[in-house]
Amino acid sequence: MERIQTTRLTKTQLLSMITLYEIGSTTLFAMGIGAKQDAWVVVLLAMLVGFLLLWVYTDIARRMPGAGWEEILDSVLGKWLAAPLIFFYACYFFYDACLNFFEFGEIIHLHLLSNTPTLVINSVFAVTVMYMLALGLAVLARTSELLMPIFLVFLLFTLFFAVISRHFEVSQLLPVLSDGMAPVLKEVPTTVTFPFGETAVFLFYWKYAERNQIRSTAFRSVGFAGLLITAMQIVIITVLGPGLAANATLPLMEVVLSINIGEILTNLDVLLVVMIFIGGLFKMSINYFAVVLALSYLFRATNRVVIVIITGIGILWYSMAHLETLPRQRWIAGKELIWQMDHYIYQLIPLLVWILLVLNKKRMAGREAEGAS
Repeated sequence: MERIQTTRLTKTQLLSMITLYEIGSTTLFAMGIGAKQDAWVVVLLAMLVGFLLLWVYTDIARRMPGAGWEEILDSVLGKWLAAPLIFFYACYFFYDACLNFFEFGEIIHLHLLSNTPTLVINSVFAVTVMYMLALGLAVLARTSELLMPIFLVFLLFTLFFAVISRHFEVSQLLPVLSDGMAPVLKEVPTTVTFPFGETAVFLFYWKYAERNQIRSTAFRSVGFAGLLITAMQIVIITVLGPGLAANATLPLMEVVLSINIGEILTNLDVLLVVMIFIGGLFKMSINYFAVVLALSYLFRATNRVVIVIITGIGILWYSMAHLETLPRQRWIAGKELIWQMDHYIYQLIPLLVWILLVLNKKRMAGREAEGAS
């Protein structure tokens, strides 16, 4: 069994985990595309708001060092209120892990292993992730450290080849803010939640990192990921145009398939499939392990491996039995009850806990002052 006391994330490991998690499934979407050619402005503004949330998440870690989110909720709110909230977080990240698992499994089936049944692909993927997480967080962290350079090289190559291809037209970005700020501001809240608000999952992981490295590493990771996501949106719009980008199931895949450099560099979709696999692996695994941490705390599990296996089987079963095609999942996104809870998960509950921690510190300081006088 992995023990918290012996697991320590290095600065590089924390950086790689956050970066891969943030970029993760953004390769599947045109972010902020409701603002048309100004989608990249949406991403930049959302990143700035995301920094405010990240400051709150890291300040919670600073005020309660060495404690995970489940322990912080228990300490601040008391067990009777904390227990249902911890279970609520476990359910949310379980569903998120199922969706990540389903999306990336479907894409690999459609674009890489079309003759292999989806059940086989998903089963191999599930067993791999279960084995990795059963070995502990340290293995997940070292794997992210190893695969992040590959992910970044493939992503930068993809963006570079798209820029030098004949379909790249900067004019697609013009005019900037032609309809004013209203369409941009309308899209910002959704983009703040996904992907920047999702860093709330790392409230479960701060206890594994050095306290004095958490904030600086988190801000660097999110800033770096935010710039890469912005670059992706710019490339998507300049190659496809805002209209096609808004209607494409996988906009970045359409960009990759359009790359043709002198009839030599073509059919580079394998680059994107590898990126999707790596991003999906870590997006799903980090959500998955957050579920394990929450349930282990709730049920006082002495053997985390059992929780890993049960949760993994649950993810495989739910994703195969209840999730449908990619277009269908895109259509119902935001309509299911669990997706309507994201503002509570990412913003309201952490803000409430942070306010209570601040007030409690002021109350303690006031009592100390009275005692001294």
